Amino acid sequence: MFYFAYGSNLNQTQMTKRCPGSRPLYFAELEDMKFVINARGVATVVPEKGSNVKGIIWEISKRNEISLDLYEGVSQNLYKKEVMSCVGNGRAVDALVYVANEQKLGAPRANYLETILDGIEEFSDDKDWFKEVASWG
Repeated sequence: MFYFAYGSNLNQTQMTKRCPGSRPLYFAELEDMKFVINARGVATVVPEKGSNVKGIIWEISKRNEISLDLYEGVSQNLYKKEVMSCVGNGRAVDALVYVANEQKLGAPRANYLETILDGIEEFSDDKDWFKEVASWG
């Protein structure tokens, strides 16, 4: 199964602990969506025509999905799961994306952005991507 990470799950150390056996595959973008920090202080994506959210496609197992569901608070209605088309590696792929139910904008939790930024640096030297996420701090 494919999972599109755009927030703290970009961090490989975190994903290794959270989802043993998962593996990052390639850079991808979620089209017509925008990266934001919500009022709970965590990342989500919101529709915005012409914007793209950058992230990484991970290959995960069903057990990993269950772990992510717990972490993302799906049963507490904090995030919902959606399958979205992501473009990367020269093709479109359907991937699991966690979208927060809280869409009101806010400020990030302490040390949260650093986890995301570390993940971005692990995968890419894309300065624009780094600046876009860092601008929420």
